Amino acid sequence: MNPLRAIHGRLIRIPLWRRYQRRLSRSLKYAVGAPDAYGDLVAIARRHNISAVLDIGSYTGDTIVRFIDELSVPVYGFEPTLDTFRKLEARFGGNQQVHLFQCALSDRDGEEILYCNENPQTNSLLDNDKGNIVSFPDETKHLDMIRVKVQRLDTWVSHNLPSGHLIIKADVQGAEGRLLDGGEATIRDRVLAIYAEAQLSPMYKGQTTFFELHERLTKEYGFYLQDIYPCLHDKTGKAVQTDALWINEKLVREQG
Repeated sequence: MNPLRAIHGRLIRIPLWRRYQRRLSRSLKYAVGAPDAYGDLVAIARRHNISAVLDIGSYTGDTIVRFIDELSVPVYGFEPTLDTFRKLEARFGGNQQVHLFQCALSDRDGEEILYCNENPQTNSLLDNDKGNIVSFPDETKHLDMIRVKVQRLDTWVSHNLPSGHLIIKADVQGAEGRLLDGGEATIRDRVLAIYAEAQLSPMYKGQTTFFELHERLTKEYGFYLQDIYPCLHDKTGKAVQTDALWINEKLVREQG
């Protein structure tokens, strides 16, 4: 291994060093006009009175680390697959700031089929469409289909967080529309910001595209688009996915 990479690997495990490195990186990005999604989320959280962050689709928790390094509010992580959830528990089990739930958030309460892929970061409640089949056949190759617990966001919030404003980070592989369908009241009345992956090409069957997600959040829920972040490109150079941040205009205005 490259010695510098090895040193960086050790240093990045130290929270104080991580915070310093991220702030330096953020300053450099802002200086050249480049967006920084998590810097934007942290700034929103600090500017407004939020009760918690919901990390929906946590995988092994790298984004949870970003939040707990810089915010003091509770972070709730959601991951439906057992093996990955156990890794989350091993990583954060003793951290009182982090609360973990082995479920997916969808448009119903019960169970659904989850497609488990070669790269578990691409696991989805939706089957692959031609975008994944053509552009990422190895990563999105199905290894299994399992039944997992699903809950509506409104149901989960009513049981676990009855009050307070929230920030959502969502990485649900094309199922963003189901998240919205199951969380209408929460998203409209309590979510200050949503940062989500969004599909630009047909990656998953029945997916919600970036354009559909934007239309719903702005027209139905009163959000505005804050920023769009660098895209994921396929081997031909075509943009197939992006990340974007939407802000709840009414709630932000009420808080001043």
